Amino acid sequence: MIISNDPARAQVELPVTLTCEAPPNAVPVAAFTATPREGVAPLEVTLDAGDAHDPEGPISAYEWDLGDGTTAEGETHTHTFEEPGPYEVTLLVRDDAGQEDTAGVTVRVAPPDAVPPTARIEASPASGTERAPVTVTFTADADDSDGTVTDYAWTIEGDAHSGDEVKHAFEDAGTFDVELVVTDDDGATARVSASYEVLPDLYAVPDAVAFDLGASPRHATHRVDGRLDAVQRRVVAGRAACLGRGGQYGRNLGGG
Repeated sequence: MIISNDPARAQVELPVTLTCEAPPNAVPVAAFTATPREGVAPLEVTLDAGDAHDPEGPISAYEWDLGDGTTAEGETHTHTFEEPGPYEVTLLVRDDAGQEDTAGVTVRVAPPDAVPPTARIEASPASGTERAPVTVTFTADADDSDGTVTDYAWTIEGDAHSGDEVKHAFEDAGTFDVELVVTDDDGATARVSASYEVLPDLYAVPDAVAFDLGASPRHATHRVDGRLDAVQRRVVAGRAACLGRGGQYGRNLGGG
């Protein structure tokens, strides 16, 4: 500590210690594909962790637990499952700071003489008939000639569902993939997929709607999601103040 005797120039100097901490290390992300994921024994499966990544650098280790008592290392690996059964394959990735993440998939192996089931997807209401938002009932029309179907696994918009009949709510317009995997009592599987189309809401009011003022505003033509629809009634509570040809109106419109 230093103190000056001159009151006009009095000052105090104190030691200061600065501590800088490095930001926490980001965790790597484990992800992989297994091709194929089902079939009859012996089943050769290729595992590929090319989608795994580390936000801050390379992944230093890939460790596989193949679910049948064997393990492997490396970004890719090919393994043959000799016996029937479901196998939980797990990938562990590690970065150079020791951070880890895991991911897993189920590989289903059926007996060599198993007859796989058949499946078909039914939807109510039918695809392309309803506007968003809409709740759809999907039904699995499945059969197994040498046994019974024991499991129904659905993937819709990335969401997992189970059961021979499921409901899913589509909030937005678009065309969506629907996947179904059915498994029978022998472990044999069938995978089917379909596309489901949801139409845009006819009277949804976007942030701005472009008008062709060649017609009167009340019967103007507006463009929503690339579709042209003739508006035969007021689609918003209020009148649109359209300025010039090809003007626009917003969501907040006055009443009257």
